[in-house]
Amino acid sequence: MTKDIVIIEDDLMMNHYIKENVLFSSFESKLNVASFTNYDEFIKNIDILNNNSIYILDYIIGGKNRGLDIYNIIKTKNKTAKIIFYSTFQLGSKVFQNMIPINDKDNIMFLSPMEGPEKLTQSIEVFTKLIYDENNNNKLLAVKNDIEIINSNLLEYLSRNPKSIYNINPRKFEELVAQLFKYEGYYVELTKASNDGGKDIYAYKKDFFNEQLFAVECKRFSENNKVGRPILQKLYGVVEHEKLTGGILVTSSFFTKPAKKFTKQLSNRIFLNDYYNLMELIAKHK
Repeated sequence: MTKDIVIIEDDLMMNHYIKENVLFSSFESKLNVASFTNYDEFIKNIDILNNNSIYILDYIIGGKNRGLDIYNIIKTKNKTAKIIFYSTFQLGSKVFQNMIPINDKDNIMFLSPMEGPEKLTQSIEVFTKLIYDENNNNKLLAVKNDIEIINSNLLEYLSRNPKSIYNINPRKFEELVAQLFKYEGYYVELTKASNDGGKDIYAYKKDFFNEQLFAVECKRFSENNKVGRPILQKLYGVVEHEKLTGGILVTSSFFTKPAKKFTKQLSNRIFLNDYYNLMELIAKHK
């Protein structure tokens, strides 16, 4: 029988706590749970993996850094990964950067026992929003991943390690920007990942006096790869064609002089947000 939840934790007390106190108390008998206390035992039972399995594990197993090994096994087997790392390690650059880029189908959460068991309980409940077959309530069909809590973890990490923004893949960058707009009071809609139409996000806000609808273009460029005028011209074309309030360009890089000159000619129709603006907003909402 394949498993919905897989626990890999060599601390017996923590393993028992996650299985009995968190999972069973929250989801009762609706989930098929497997727990392992060492890496070899997990490998011998590799057939328990399925596309919807959620993994709760310590990055350090048996004194070795097994977290990345397990991640790669899951990716090879399932192509996507749904992992909660509940570990004593800090979100240091080596660990975190090894897990990035995270593609738009992967969802990885980092929690520390220092945050307390209540945080783990809450996070698992949010992370594992379950969708059941109407005819079989005990069968797990899919896991709806909550992007907001994952992005919150990333925001906190990026506020302390700003240069790590360059390790995030473009789609994850778009999701983070969308979350920041939500924190600023906008309703947001991400366009399809394959979109190349000059916009990645629609951001809408309405109050007593007016309503605004912006096209937001996100560019996760390297530090020395500045956003040029042609990209802004394309965004402005979208704004004009769709009769929007304006356009917003958010980048992890900076803007060329011709790009800045172009926006000054448009009477507040295109707004620029560079690396420093982005980091200021991340620090505000971490």
